Amino acid sequence: MRNLIKSKVITILCLIALILVTVMPGCSGTKITVTRELPRELDKLSLVEMWNVVAEAADIQERSAELGSFHLRADEDGSVSSMYFDFQGRNEEGRPCIYFAEMGRNGKIDIREYETNSVSPSTHPSTVFSEIDKLGLASLGSGEAGLSLQIGFQWGNLGYSCDYVDIYHLEAGELLPLQEIVFHIRDPLCIISVFKLYPVAVEEGSMASSVKTDSGPVLPGERTSQTWFLSGDINKAEVVEYLESSGEVEVGQVLDIRVGLGLQTSLVKGISFENVKVQVGTLEEGPVWNPWKGSTYYKGDRCLLVLGDIKNDTSENLTVAGSATGYNSDWERVAWTLSSARITGQFEYSIPSHSTRSFEIILSYAEDVRFIEIGAASYSEPMFQFTPSKPLPESELTHITFTKDWLLKNDVEPDPWTVKITFPASWTEKSPPISANEEGVELTVPTQLLQDHNESTNPDQITVSFPNYYFRGLLVPPVP
Repeated sequence: MRNLIKSKVITILCLIALILVTVMPGCSGTKITVTRELPRELDKLSLVEMWNVVAEAADIQERSAELGSFHLRADEDGSVSSMYFDFQGRNEEGRPCIYFAEMGRNGKIDIREYETNSVSPSTHPSTVFSEIDKLGLASLGSGEAGLSLQIGFQWGNLGYSCDYVDIYHLEAGELLPLQEIVFHIRDPLCIISVFKLYPVAVEEGSMASSVKTDSGPVLPGERTSQTWFLSGDINKAEVVEYLESSGEVEVGQVLDIRVGLGLQTSLVKGISFENVKVQVGTLEEGPVWNPWKGSTYYKGDRCLLVLGDIKNDTSENLTVAGSATGYNSDWERVAWTLSSARITGQFEYSIPSHSTRSFEIILSYAEDVRFIEIGAASYSEPMFQFTPSKPLPESELTHITFTKDWLLKNDVEPDPWTVKITFPASWTEKSPPISANEEGVELTVPTQLLQDHNESTNPDQITVSFPNYYFRGLLVPPVP
């Protein structure tokens, strides 16, 4: 393992040296701005489409492109916070060049171009990007502070074992688990690394994000990173061993779990649950709070899906709502509802008269679930009509944008779920300036509420305590 780390460090230093050597001294960069804005959401962003936009804007013969490195970071909500990469190729005049591309906050990409002495062979960007697109960026598991996707190239004597890292063969949108892979090659090898990021305290009152690392073997279920290889490189390996199934259930697998209605179920005659099955899934959104147990689950976490149809044979449009609980063989509760509708922790479906519609109930995952009990009730929609409150006009709201660094340093409340700060009263009229490289946190509250909660006796200052979810852009810690 130490040799592997040493090899990676040497490779990174070599790549840096190669870039410094190949860029011709005295050449000025040409900045090109991609006019078309690209989506920043992972479920909308296509790396191939992004590459096509970049290749069209850059002065490059697209077929000559060779990828150098790629870095993408997304926040916990699945939005790209940073993306930059470099590649080499020949411009329209046939001269070798190196290009540096970076996505700005507006979704547009800036490209800098420099002439070089030669083009270093690696892999064409679309070859790598198309394989990742087939899998889907939105399907990547995210940590509490987001995720990081990195692409680089190495060569030499390299070995990977599933005892230390989750390794996969990425092919046609599928990740095939590997037990071991060994290379002895001179040609660049494409290595794709995916990391789940988690917040860590770097000093009192401030936070940063990091990857959980360990010095020795880590159980597969506790790992926060993966390494992927493409088919073209798999064929160059001297040793390739695929991981045989250990009997662990896979995502999408239908489980032999009985499902029934609870004693407190209150359904009118004519409402029935049909074609019910239970299968393994993953959370598509997160974080999700479980009000029944008080736990928090994140995007990509494994879950149980109760699937089927709800049939309404009555002549009335009805709504069916409720929750589900999973029990083990000792009738102990081990799984809880994660679905949420108008009420947190409950599912809800509207079924028109004389019709059938499919349903899905999401439960927390537990290997020892043997029976799932559904508690449901049916009612007509008029029973649940609410009169919406009238929204406050903009003139009665106060918006203040702080820098995140200032907020974290000046928060004097030890409770991680509450923020207590003192700031100049003038900020209610004009927020403090924020530079382009600083993150902002916005507080939006009714002006009267701000005045009522002001604890300061100094007319030039305001001191308030608010829950941290009042501050948009501030990471909310999971519920204990």
